[in-house]
Amino acid sequence: MLEQKQFLKQIHIDTCSEEPYVTLENILCDIYIKQSVKTLDISETFNLPKPTAVAIRNELISHGFIEQANRKIILSDRGDEFVRNILGYGFVCLDKYHKFTHGDSKTIEELSSKIQLILEQRPSVKFELDQAHCTVETLLDRVRLSLLNFDIIGRRILCIGDDDCLSIAITCVLKSIAMDKGDICDITVIDIDERLTQFIKTTGVNEELPIDILSGDLRFYHLINLPQNIDTVFTDPPYTINGLDLFLSIANLSLEPIVGGKIYLSFGQKKIKELMEAQNLIHRKGFLIEKIIKKFNRYEGASILGSKSNMYYLIKTDLKNVPTVCNQNIYTYSNKNKNVT
Repeated sequence: MLEQKQFLKQIHIDTCSEEPYVTLENILCDIYIKQSVKTLDISETFNLPKPTAVAIRNELISHGFIEQANRKIILSDRGDEFVRNILGYGFVCLDKYHKFTHGDSKTIEELSSKIQLILEQRPSVKFELDQAHCTVETLLDRVRLSLLNFDIIGRRILCIGDDDCLSIAITCVLKSIAMDKGDICDITVIDIDERLTQFIKTTGVNEELPIDILSGDLRFYHLINLPQNIDTVFTDPPYTINGLDLFLSIANLSLEPIVGGKIYLSFGQKKIKELMEAQNLIHRKGFLIEKIIKKFNRYEGASILGSKSNMYYLIKTDLKNVPTVCNQNIYTYSNKNKNVT
């Protein structure tokens, strides 16, 4: 199976080396989920020029990953085995997957009720840490978005700060769509709030949710055993430029050192000047803003955010960027107190 991954990497070099390697894996996952696609579907879904999509199709056929049947592309036995066993989709019940991603009302209601019941025991927010709990609906929207982007199943995930308890939502959803017991992804949480990390740890044990926990202040990250070679980062940082700087630096240090690592960044709407500063910082940190979904996140009584924030979908592109970690005041609360004094 690992030999097949090398074949896939060679196809990537031969056909679309300017794109992230993970694009090839995602194409195979897309075919697996949809059962069959057209070449034009590959071009449109992954924003590839049609000649590139044709070249990828031909090479995947040549190496035995896919076949053509009735003018459509399907996975071969080899491709199916690769997606199931190497990319992690063998643990997933596709019927349950489709019900969740298509918003089946009964599925969503059951998950919402379960997660809401768990979160009733969550510690209250610490305003001095810029905490603000998003709604359960937002949690499920985040999971759905990242599933559709192929950024959860079979991936190594890091939640940098998790007062929303997204890690619990992700593992609850994955457990609900699983065919059998098995870890569909690896997920780690880092947070400074020990009340929160203890709650997530205890919940993980009680609910049989596979979540690894790290406690610590990211400003002193060298004291934390940061996970390496992460595929996907979720973060909802303090709503200051210093906070954004710090959390993006930690993400950069943790992501696998290749083009294509993903970040789901939840960040509040700012005034134009501050927004430009934030987006310039994102680019300086070596990330491409692939998409911004306005008012994607909704919060419970978060007046500092206007109860909403935007979702930034970022892709790691600059491997030469050397992360610098900001250890100044990162919280709105700290900066307000500083201004008062």
